[in-house]
Amino acid sequence: LEHDNGNAELAARRLAKYWKFRLDLFGSDRCFLPMTLTGAMKDEVMPMLKYRVMQRMPVTDTAGRALFFFCPSRRNYAEYSPEQDFMALFYLFNTVIDDADLRRRGIVCISDTRNLQRNQINRKVVRLAAISESVM
Repeated sequence: LEHDNGNAELAARRLAKYWKFRLDLFGSDRCFLPMTLTGAMKDEVMPMLKYRVMQRMPVTDTAGRALFFFCPSRRNYAEYSPEQDFMALFYLFNTVIDDADLRRRGIVCISDTRNLQRNQINRKVVRLAAISESVM
């Protein structure tokens, strides 16, 4: 409701899109679990910890915005799927959505693309990110 400036109809549509997207991404067995590392993300914890492709920094910038650090050259799609890669990103964004101050202030994304190889870029992840923009 806050995101849609108090427009209940738009907010309801966005909420429905969010849950449809989450269902498509996580499947019916994990969709409605809490968006935590022991809930919906339990199968993605090890790749997230091992490869550290995406991280939310423990501090904010001087404007109070959340900081995300991406190092896509650490991706290894032989070890985990593009879907799991995107689930990690979805999880990070949800950590910001849960905090009213961060929601209002926003996020800053920092990416280190040194040593990035073509096989570490996946069209499906890019497409999922574009779709998710309309539901977050």
